Amino acid sequence: MDTDMLHAHYFSDVSHRRCRQRLWLYQQHGLTRTTNLKFWTNENSQRAPTIHSLAERGIEVVLSLEGNRQLRVSKGEPQPATIHHRLQIVHTKLLLDAAFRLRGLTAPQWILEQDRDPAASSELPPNQRRLLYHSFPGQPRCTCQPDAACRFTVPRELANPKVGVSDVIGFFEIDLSSEGRKQIMGKLPGYSRLLTERTYCRYFGAADNAVVRVFWVCRSAERIQSLCEKLRSEPIAQFFRFTAITEFTAESALTVPIWQDVAGKRREILRLPAGR
Repeated sequence: MDTDMLHAHYFSDVSHRRCRQRLWLYQQHGLTRTTNLKFWTNENSQRAPTIHSLAERGIEVVLSLEGNRQLRVSKGEPQPATIHHRLQIVHTKLLLDAAFRLRGLTAPQWILEQDRDPAASSELPPNQRRLLYHSFPGQPRCTCQPDAACRFTVPRELANPKVGVSDVIGFFEIDLSSEGRKQIMGKLPGYSRLLTERTYCRYFGAADNAVVRVFWVCRSAERIQSLCEKLRSEPIAQFFRFTAITEFTAESALTVPIWQDVAGKRREILRLPAGR
């Protein structure tokens, strides 16, 4: 996470300056390590962010406080070529988690792109040991590697719990407008096999009645329009939903129709009762 994300999600009760002081103390005590990027191309920020991650001592402290639980620990230095994308994945997860808290709902069960499959052979290349790596044989052979995946339940009618809940599995594509048509179209065969063969049951368990969607978080409305024009005629695109980073907030993620399908219709994930 970068300093701004930590301030917004964990230190919002103090000033940004005080937040930086606390983070500096964590670093001085060996609990965290930081990386100062020397080059940054995000037009929304005038300065390169400082990246924070747990150090070995910090991992021991967290485990002593919270018990034996899975931690996502970055063991190497983040690479400038990938750090922006990684930060956006974390940002997406934190915002969606916050959206569920706002509505008093159970937070999603997440799998992120770097999460390892404990059953994978150590002889495989690193990318093929990930839970979200899917390889499909046949002609043509294809793969699918979503940036993140989550599973959650939402009430079908917020005002009437007796109606029941919907089981939702969402895959996320964090689109930074860096991929061209060939790369985008290259994702479709893998997603088609993933959704039709339901290989996600390998890590999410039985999901016969789950609603499955691929959520694209994009940089702009113009990018969404471009993607929809490319994908509109593809059958698998009926499962795609698009939103812009600027619209995606904790307040809007669930209950505001920010999610656009390839036909241009905007939808929400959780529909509020009329008048609310």
